[in-house]
Amino acid sequence: MKAAQINKYGGSEVVEINKNAPKPTVSSGHLLVEVHAAGVNPADWKIRRGICDRWRR
Repeated sequence: MKAAQINKYGGSEVVEINKNAPKPTVSSGHLLVEVHAAGVNPADWKIRRGICDRWRR
């Protein structure tokens, strides 16, 4: 399974693709969805760049 991971603030260069991410386990009453494409909205890139300080914990 692949996963996009962000471990620090910055531009698009900080996005790392982990090609060996573990497949999540699925419990009774839940399902696992295979995603072929995903969008990025303004809040996503603002958080990645550290612009939205008020959202930090």
